[in-house]
Amino acid sequence: MKKTLLAVIIPSLFVAGAVSAAEIYKSDEGKAEFYGQLRTELKKNPDKDITLGAGSSRAGVKAEYQLVEGINVFGKVEFGLQGKGDYTMKNRLHYAGVSGDFGKIT
Repeated sequence: MKKTLLAVIIPSLFVAGAVSAAEIYKSDEGKAEFYGQLRTELKKNPDKDITLGAGSSRAGVKAEYQLVEGINVFGKVEFGLQGKGDYTMKNRLHYAGVSGDFGKIT
C-alpha cells in the first residue's frame, strides 16, 4: 500500500463518527444545544483518483423552553452536507411541539 494512501486513510479513521454537542443557551426556563456529526467518506474508483468527501455530515440545533408551569415548547432543526462535489447545506429534519401533563404534540 502506498504511503500517500495511508496518510489519507489513517486521519480519516479518527474523524469518522465524531459527535460533538455544545450548549449555546441555558437557564432555569430552558436550554438550546448545537450538535454535529462529521462523517468523512473516502472513495477509490478503478478509473479515478481517491476522493475525500463529506459523507452524510450533519449539524443542528435542539431547544426546549418552559412557557409556564407544566407547559414546555421544544424544537429541532437539522441540516446536512450532500458531499457530492457540491457542499451546500440541505435541510434534513425539523419539528416543533408542545409538551405538558397532557403529553407531547409534535
